[in-house]
Amino acid sequence: MRCSRHPVALAAKRQYVGRTVPASALSAPPHLERCLAYAVLREPAHWLGSSSPEALSIFLAGAATRADFVSPALARWDIYGPLELPEFFLPLVARTGHPLLTVKWSGALELLYFNLDEAMDHLRGLVEAWPAPPPASGPVQPLRSPLEPDLRTHLRRLARRPAMVLGEARGSLLGHYLAGMKRGGDWLRLPDLPELDSLLGGIEACSEQSYGSPFAAFRVYDHSPATLLSWVGVEPLDD
Repeated sequence: MRCSRHPVALAAKRQYVGRTVPASALSAPPHLERCLAYAVLREPAHWLGSSSPEALSIFLAGAATRADFVSPALARWDIYGPLELPEFFLPLVARTGHPLLTVKWSGALELLYFNLDEAMDHLRGLVEAWPAPPPASGPVQPLRSPLEPDLRTHLRRLARRPAMVLGEARGSLLGHYLAGMKRGGDWLRLPDLPELDSLLGGIEACSEQSYGSPFAAFRVYDHSPATLLSWVGVEPLDD
């Protein structure tokens, strides 16, 4: 589908990617005040639309990708808190009865909890109980190697093999990934990432025009994230 995009007030239309910080985030424990994962866990519906460990994982990966491009020295704790520490997620994996599964905290929780609201509540409690990190928690580890020269090239590679970045080829996960780049990155006060606003805004404008909301297309085209990217001229990268 190709849509004829019109100049729309994307800031007003983008209900689910605004910059408002929930008031409850102000009462975060001191060592979690700057932790994006904890901010999302406090208000998952505000950030993700629903409670989903998988969506949270992809949202945080999007924020980390923006950091890879514009602020690679950002402390990993500021994005993930303790979530990516083996000593944090391995006990969750062990609870599945299959400690050698190649999953982390999000995959384990999706297996352990039928009610994902309860899964996110449990995860929030674990994060709150985790001790503060040492003063130097280290830089963000790049999620991709080598890092692509720009966002468009990265998204062209994603369009070619979505599961390599998103875990599955699903448009809804692409929506969380791009929202993490935009909304999560803005919450972290990362520098702007060239083309992010225009690419995300273009998909949202097409979605608004065709389905009545900026997020609907990510659900309608859940089977084809590459189709969504093609609306803004991002075609799969040839190997």
